[in-house]
Amino acid sequence: TDYFERLRKEPLSEKAKVLLAKVLAVTIGLIVIGLGASVVGEVPGHHVDKAQRIANLLVRPLFILVFMATCGPFATKWATIAGAIAGSAVAITIAFWEPLLDSVNIEPEVLKAISWQWMLPCALTAGLGVACAGSLLERRLQHSAVRPLIVGG
Repeated sequence: TDYFERLRKEPLSEKAKVLLAKVLAVTIGLIVIGLGASVVGEVPGHHVDKAQRIANLLVRPLFILVFMATCGPFATKWATIAGAIAGSAVAITIAFWEPLLDSVNIEPEVLKAISWQWMLPCALTAGLGVACAGSLLERRLQHSAVRPLIVGG
């Protein structure tokens, strides 16, 4: 609701904020449930396997955002977002590794042996690695930037 306040000229009352938050929560929930129900048939594995693959896709990227916001004093906005995107990409790739390989007709069974259980360590490592390295690089570039000369001073 904070974003909506920035777009409005007059502030919302507390009652209106609560109503807006409830409407947003229900709308987002329905969208997620609808999208999830439409693709759940394409996810390989048994019911527990499917639930773990789908439910844990965005847990690691959310953890990366929270961790960098609370425990990363050097964290920068863009590097943290890049880390969350990298963690999401790795989690999605590992979750749907078998269908990805089947879609490009790769036959070796060794490559198909990656389990969805690798999502946690791999997505977390990739996301935190990108977020931390990007934040440190961004800070270093900010401090080494050439400052403009002050004319007349």
